[in-house]
Amino acid sequence: MFKRDCGATTSFSTQISIVAGEEEASDIGNIFRADTDHGKAQAGHWGGPWAEMKWLAPDRLTIRYAKGARLFEQQKAFEDVVITFEAR
Repeated sequence: MFKRDCGATTSFSTQISIVAGEEEASDIGNIFRADTDHGKAQAGHWGGPWAEMKWLAPDRLTIRYAKGARLFEQQKAFEDVVITFEAR
């Protein structure tokens, strides 16, 4: 999970990527990207919308994020991993 600042006129975004252990995350989240929609969603301490993730099994991931967040990417699967999302 990481944040991205897209410039002076936009807020921080929260982004999540799944990568192999030896790889680094790219410039953009490959499974989840969201912003606070101009303050409508609760922000995390990093400025983007609050989010957390929990591995339920090696092939199952749950991502919880702030209700009201504006979603730009929300992949329900990545390779062999099934991903579920919960707005809170």
